[in-house]
Amino acid sequence: MGLGDLTLSQGAQMKSCFVISPIGIPGSDVREHADDVFDFIIRPAAEKAGYAPVRADHEARPGTITEQMYDHILGDDLLIAILTGHNPNVFYEIAVAEAAARPLILLIEDGQSVPFDISARRVLAYDLKPRPLITGAHVDNLFRTITELEASKGEAKVPFRPSLKPLGAGDALWRLVPRSRDVPREDCIGLISAARTFVHYQGLALFSFAKMIGAEDAIRAALGRTVEFRILLMHPDNPALAQTIRGFAANYIDSVRAEIRSGAEFWQKMASHGPLTLRFQKSGAMFGLIQQNESRSIYTPYSTARSTSECPSILTPAGTPFYVTVKEDYDWQWDRAEASL
Repeated sequence: MGLGDLTLSQGAQMKSCFVISPIGIPGSDVREHADDVFDFIIRPAAEKAGYAPVRADHEARPGTITEQMYDHILGDDLLIAILTGHNPNVFYEIAVAEAAARPLILLIEDGQSVPFDISARRVLAYDLKPRPLITGAHVDNLFRTITELEASKGEAKVPFRPSLKPLGAGDALWRLVPRSRDVPREDCIGLISAARTFVHYQGLALFSFAKMIGAEDAIRAALGRTVEFRILLMHPDNPALAQTIRGFAANYIDSVRAEIRSGAEFWQKMASHGPLTLRFQKSGAMFGLIQQNESRSIYTPYSTARSTSECPSILTPAGTPFYVTVKEDYDWQWDRAEASL
């Protein structure tokens, strides 16, 4: 197998959607109802709108359920909550979501009451009778609501007190690490382990991941969950390569080219474990090292005056202008990259 376009999974990138729901024990009426609403209403509507829905009990990655629940609530692109049964955990999670001003859609079974404190919110009613399930009436209604919510996106506001700063908003979510070598390994591994839909990497060689303790296991586990990896390396013949790095030895350019090929071989091996695509930037400068998933990014600008390990790293959450710019730049370069060396 050559160092070609190692695509094992194709298709448009799905956005993330977390379903806040009563779950119940397997075999219970609560679980059966939750599964029916998820399978016959939420999933088809969300997927039609470009979202990959997941519920807490679907989570396969390691970690505590509570931490993963908060990650979803604070980081996913869309939240859908089922009020049916007035489950206290559901209302607690809704409160966290509203305090964080997250995009949220509420559902309740027809005939059940909406509690007073959220009675002013728009709540979609549904039932599990055969006719609306067969005709897709509830799916269509939820799909329209999702598209309307997307179209109305503006400044995030806390619905019960718009003057409040949303939970988690502000510079506290940003981190500036003076030297990239001091970015905790847990942050780099955590970005892989926390990924639910994609991981994007950009770097000259990206061979450091082969040497990082725990990275290969985390990558394999993420690929096993069908997380889509895109790996963008510098092409060894890119004319900009020599100007991107500083000359640290007489044969420095040959050393870097060898490192790129070693990195390509490592990622080629990883591609055998799941949906991973490897491409090479054959023209234009590469301005920084990018590590990004659907909820966060780690960006390290390249410098000709110092080694990458001595450059600062910027850690940012999804939704910030910096995160969006990094992702747009990555996507632009990716679409123009070469599929092989």
